Amino acid sequence: MMVCTNANPADFIWDTTTQKLTILKWGKDKANYHIKITPGIRNF
Repeated sequence: MMVCTNANPADFIWDTTTQKLTILKWGKDKANYHIKITPGIRNF
């Protein structure tokens, strides 16, 4: 599994009201990301 080091997690925002993922900026490496959205509330 390839780990992307050029992506900033703050650029991926989940809107709980509209249930949509907003991506502000893609990583510099232009890699394909595997994003998993799981139900529930978590505060990291």
